[in-house]
Amino acid sequence: MLEYQKDLHYQRHSYDPWKALANAVVETTADDYRRNMSRLLNHGFHMSDVELVAVRSHITECRVFFESDWGYLLSRGLAPVIWEKLQAEFAERLAWFNLRYPYFVKHRAKLERRRKKAEARYRKNLQRRKRQKARKKREAAAKTTTSEKNKMEVKIEWAQDI
Repeated sequence: MLEYQKDLHYQRHSYDPWKALANAVVETTADDYRRNMSRLLNHGFHMSDVELVAVRSHITECRVFFESDWGYLLSRGLAPVIWEKLQAEFAERLAWFNLRYPYFVKHRAKLERRRKKAEARYRKNLQRRKRQKARKKREAAAKTTTSEKNKMEVKIEWAQDI
């Protein structure tokens, strides 16, 4: 856009900070919905109950906003349209998630035991790696001290030979 066109555009469509604020509120709510839905669909099976409740409550808050009069007012009457588009973005993945979630709940105890065993193996291996690292440090320190002693002994012997 040329400079004079920008000036004409701003003269006709003056910047309204309140509209910008309203747009920012609506955009932020839509972004929160997207972020929490993505988090639910990508990591929902591996979340703890507390995390799952928190994510679902954020999603519910976004839905309540778009269905409220306040959301309708801030979006200048486009809240239902925005909400439908947001739901359409995640409809297919959400259907798959809702289909698999009852199976997950049913077998959650078994999956939790597997997860705990894997964590225990990781901690055990971590401790083993720490012990190995400490042993290698001690061995390296011992080698340096013995090599220094050998050097000193060699110097002493060499000095005695002279």
